[in-house]
Amino acid sequence: MTLWDATSGESIRTLDARSFAVWSPDGKKLLTNTGSGWALWDVETGRQLQRLGLYGSSKPVLFSDGRFLAFVYKGNYDFDVPLAGSAVIFDLVTGAGVARERVPYPGSFCVAFSPKGTILATGHADVSVLLWEVGVLLER
Repeated sequence: MTLWDATSGESIRTLDARSFAVWSPDGKKLLTNTGSGWALWDVETGRQLQRLGLYGSSKPVLFSDGRFLAFVYKGNYDFDVPLAGSAVIFDLVTGAGVARERVPYPGSFCVAFSPKGTILATGHADVSVLLWEVGVLLER
C-alpha cells in the first residue's frame, strides 16, 4: 500500500499492507489489513507499531486517542478476548482486550466510536444500531 501526497502527487512511503486502511482520528496512525490480520503504523515514520491477528473481525475503528480499537469479533484472533459474536474494545498499549459485549450474531457488521468516545455503536444486518456506553463496558 502506498501513501501519496495529495498536493504534489508524489509517493511518500510504501507500507507492507494489502487493503482496508483505517485512519486514526488524529491522522497520526493507520491501521491496515495484512491479509492475515491488521497492522498499526506510525504514518510519519512508516514504522509498524503493532501487528494484530484480528482475522475474522469486522473492519476495526480507532478511538481518537489512538489507544483503543473496537471491532465485532467473527472469527479467530491472537489475543485474549475469547467470545464470538461480541463487540470488543482492545487496548493497543497493553495488548489486551479490555471490554466485550455480546451483540446479535450473525449479522453484526460494523462499529463506530462517537466523537467524544463515550458511546460505541454496533451496526447489524437487520438495520438496527445498538449504542453502548464505553465507560460501562470498560468497568466490567
